[in-house]
Amino acid sequence: MWKLKNILCAVYVCAYVLLQALISVTHAGSFGVTPTGISLDILNNKSIIAVNNHGHQKAIIQAEVFSWIQSDGQNQYMPTQEVWVEPKLLTIFPGKSQYIRVGTTQREPITQEKAYRLLLTELPSAITEPSDIENQPQHINVLLRLNLPVYITPITQIRLQQWQAQHNNNGTISIKMKNVGNSHILINEISILADTEYVMNKTYKVVQPHQSQTWEITQQPNISEDSIKIKVKTDIGEQNLLLKISPDHLKKN
Repeated sequence: MWKLKNILCAVYVCAYVLLQALISVTHAGSFGVTPTGISLDILNNKSIIAVNNHGHQKAIIQAEVFSWIQSDGQNQYMPTQEVWVEPKLLTIFPGKSQYIRVGTTQREPITQEKAYRLLLTELPSAITEPSDIENQPQHINVLLRLNLPVYITPITQIRLQQWQAQHNNNGTISIKMKNVGNSHILINEISILADTEYVMNKTYKVVQPHQSQTWEITQQPNISEDSIKIKVKTDIGEQNLLLKISPDHLKKN
């Protein structure tokens, strides 16, 4: 009995220490940015972001840019030279702000939007120069990281979407959206319109041009066998849709 109590006590202490560690990591970093995303084009190929230190200690921020590609619903990130950021390392004192410049080397018109991610990472205060990062051990304790979208947009943006619904073999229903335009679409929320409105997914999903995203309905409040009504909120507005439910698998393309 005493042995069991000792084990439970040890588990409790470990859990408490872990919780405190998580709390300390959560509150270790405290910086924000304005704006939270950037759109560039060949006519407006530069922008600035204000980085604000809301904490009580100086913040060391590293800035990096990666190419952002979607394939089969998965995000892929790769180094890029098409978008640049300066400076790459900032020291911001408490209550102060600094600006970083973001721009593109793209000079020719494009017909389809290109996407990137700007990563702003708060590093330990021992990091003061870019060379310090290379001299650190392989694992650096990251205090806070913000991941911001950067887009290079065509002069003429086309934002179109196609929606489908299907019955699945496991008895559920899937809803699929394909972006058939030339610019991204941000899906904020999908609701099922049955006897009452049921919010299926507060998703905040970006769907890039010629890419698709699928959502599975696990709860089905009085949905008919042949059609489903949904309300979709996106960054281009809100719309109510009546979708015919196909018995077949949704087409991959």
